[in-house]
Amino acid sequence: MNKTLPKNGLAALARAAFTIGRKAWPLQNTFEQRYVSDPINMEHVQRYKTFIGFSDTFPIPLSYFYLFAQRAQLSMMMDRCFTYPVPGLVHMANSMQLLEPIDHTLAMDVKITAAQENADQTGRLCISFVVTIEQLGILRVRCNSRYLGKRGDSKDTVKTLQQTHSKLERFAEWVMPHD
Repeated sequence: MNKTLPKNGLAALARAAFTIGRKAWPLQNTFEQRYVSDPINMEHVQRYKTFIGFSDTFPIPLSYFYLFAQRAQLSMMMDRCFTYPVPGLVHMANSMQLLEPIDHTLAMDVKITAAQENADQTGRLCISFVVTIEQLGILRVRCNSRYLGKRGDSKDTVKTLQQTHSKLERFAEWVMPHD
């Protein structure tokens, strides 16, 4: 039976701080969690679009689904099977795909898997999250996220991030409007 997708808020972020004592051991296996999310509240979508500054061209912007992906990611990071401290993770990359239209009146099945990639030249480990959103058994949205598992000296982490960033290809860029 799938759990309800948890909400993120200050309490969830506060709990994440308590993972700081984890030893950042490599993940032993790929593991997954499954959730059910309520139908999409279109009033919330409209507030999101207004806040971000999106037009009404698309009923639900693709980036809106990252809110669900991020909730699933944080929930998995809080799981005891996830061996990295949340405050030590550095978000490196994201990609999202809308594969089929979403019906906002239907509940969504959210599945997340986490896997560790091979260590890079500095010995740092990357963790990949794949979040999929389905309705009626049809894959609708996929989100891939990569995090660097911070281990050791923060100067090395900055150098690794700079090396990684120089290799990434830019597909899109957003500028957030000011208040």
